[in-house]
Amino acid sequence: MASICFNVQKPKSWIRDIANQLGGEVKNETVYLTSQVGKGFIKNLYLSNDLSVSYIHAYFYQNFKVCRKAAHNIPLSPIHFYLHHNKAVQEIEGRKEQIGIASPKGIFWPSSSIESKWEYASNTWIDTLVINVNHKSLLSRMKLEEDSYVKALLKSSHPFYVFEYITPEMNILLKEIVNVFNEYDQSLSSEFLLEGKISQLFGHFIARVNKRKQIGRALDFNEEDIKRLFKVKEELLRDLSETPQVKFLAEKFAFSESKLQKLFKQVFGKSLYQFALYEKMLCAQTMLLSRKHSVTEVGYSLGYSNLSHFTKAYKNQFGLSPKSVCKND
Repeated sequence: MASICFNVQKPKSWIRDIANQLGGEVKNETVYLTSQVGKGFIKNLYLSNDLSVSYIHAYFYQNFKVCRKAAHNIPLSPIHFYLHHNKAVQEIEGRKEQIGIASPKGIFWPSSSIESKWEYASNTWIDTLVINVNHKSLLSRMKLEEDSYVKALLKSSHPFYVFEYITPEMNILLKEIVNVFNEYDQSLSSEFLLEGKISQLFGHFIARVNKRKQIGRALDFNEEDIKRLFKVKEELLRDLSETPQVKFLAEKFAFSESKLQKLFKQVFGKSLYQFALYEKMLCAQTMLLSRKHSVTEVGYSLGYSNLSHFTKAYKNQFGLSPKSVCKND
């Protein structure tokens, strides 16, 4: 197993440390993997809104281990958004977790004083977006804000780490951010596009973390509930043409119907039906934008025997008819 190790004691030099260990060079804050190691890149950008962002898009030819060493008295912390569907393994404080975009722990926010390790399987693509937060800068912008969970973490002198899941809204933003990264040309328009979308993503994340105390008061939540809810989500996504009944899902995943409906909306922000419909319309949009399918084909493939119902659902979601998407080049 190949491995690299780095720390952020000197924040602006970490990417060069990685380049040296991988045998590559840094060009425009980007390290490209050499043919001996794999393919892909690690790109780092400093934004004018006091955030910096890194994007890792890498494919390793052999099992690969990464270690981020603890750095003390550094008012910076990274928020990792795991975008890969192939689950990797993360180790923190001796405990190993499966991570990936579909995992309940698709987002990881540790203080710099927490050491983290990742293990990636060979011959699989790994995609991770990291927003690097400057605590002092962020706290200065939160002076007039009431105390919140995020503010307490930023002010704390104790080590911390937070896991969260990727919401549907975050997922859309992440796809848009990756597209900007892939087309980034160092122009002012690219920079503003990226800053805007990163700021939106960060805002969604802060709002999600700040709800933690509310969730604890509102419902009897535990880790096992979260795991089973993600299995419910996977069941909903298994076949978008047919949404399972609440009764079936509740029985299969050991919930009462009322608890399942309440917890699902609390965690994913939508009811079971709204979530299934939302994902169905996103799938329809992707198929239509590919220009490979007609409106009729898309509607029927998603379980609509009456195309007027499909057109109405799509228009309610996106504000335009599916036919207009096919015509729009």
